[in-house]
Amino acid sequence: MVMATDLKNLPKARLLTQKFRRDMSRLLKTGGNCKELYLMSISLFPLTKGPA
Repeated sequence: MVMATDLKNLPKARLLTQKFRRDMSRLLKTGGNCKELYLMSISLFPLTKGPA
């Protein structure tokens, strides 16, 4: 997904990403029958150069 972004929203985006990762980890670790190993990757990085 590519989107235009207001830089002032990046701190909140980072917090939301951290919360999502914690919640997903808790969900997937439950059940007691964990036999498969998965890698989850979430990235947010600029595609354009900011002001110098």
